[in-house]
Amino acid sequence: MVELVNLKNWKKQQDILSELYKYFNINISSREWRRAVEEWNKKWAEGEVNYCVIQSSAKGFKATTDLDEAYIAINDFRSRIRKMHARQKAILQGFKAKNNYKLDFEKGELK
Repeated sequence: MVELVNLKNWKKQQDILSELYKYFNINISSREWRRAVEEWNKKWAEGEVNYCVIQSSAKGFKATTDLDEAYIAINDFRSRIRKMHARQKAILQGFKAKNNYKLDFEKGELK
């Protein structure tokens, strides 16, 4: 399915989905498209296909064999990793704070 889309230039996901439907009668969700790209890039890693499909949250998707261009996607992934780590940390801190015991000295109770 990835090979059906012309990704010579940056293309937004919605445009890709519309093109797949309009020209090939393929109706898929955003998740299915991202999964297809993930599978394609596994093939790229194994040397089975001629290009990698990179993704940028701002620009969309693009086919490339240029490492410098691939760093756009790599840096986007790294940014997401940092954001997800911060969210994970906040959740864990909330549970740690909730599970802290508090001592009420006036009543002599442990809360």
